[in-house]
Amino acid sequence: MNKEERTEIRNKDRDILKNVARDGEEIVARQMDEIQKKYKKIEARIKELKEQKSEFLSGAVTKAEILETAKERLRSGKKSFIQQLLGEHLKQCQAANVLPFVNMHLKMRMLDPDQAWKLFFFAVTEKDVEEAVALLPDIGISASAREAEIKKIDREISRLSKVIKDDLEALKA
Repeated sequence: MNKEERTEIRNKDRDILKNVARDGEEIVARQMDEIQKKYKKIEARIKELKEQKSEFLSGAVTKAEILETAKERLRSGKKSFIQQLLGEHLKQCQAANVLPFVNMHLKMRMLDPDQAWKLFFFAVTEKDVEEAVALLPDIGISASAREAEIKKIDREISRLSKVIKDDLEALKA
């Protein structure tokens, strides 16, 4: 074999190696692109599901739910105000050895002007709340329907997360 033939063989081998390297890089790039597309699609879907979940969590409630919540807050506000006001008044009476509920002490010590807004709880009745809620539009979904939708979304998020975890575990094996 002469020098030219050996050079030609070396050039062909070099070209083959270049082609293999180039083709290999293209294969890797395409596979990486496909993998990236797959996981970006999963990530986008999970973000979409989280937004849907957020909408359910902060969405409108039914009239029945707002009625029950409003009544409970009204009851709780009254109870808290009475406990705070009465407790403080009786504590002051005890410390000063004065009679509870004496007009002078009630006026001077029981109602801090900054707390006067709490009298709202006594001005509004449960009947007032019921009448106001009756005027509301029928919107929102029930708590059970909301919870069912949230569970459905959570299952889908878990399924998608598992796809990624399974793929990662398969690569580690």
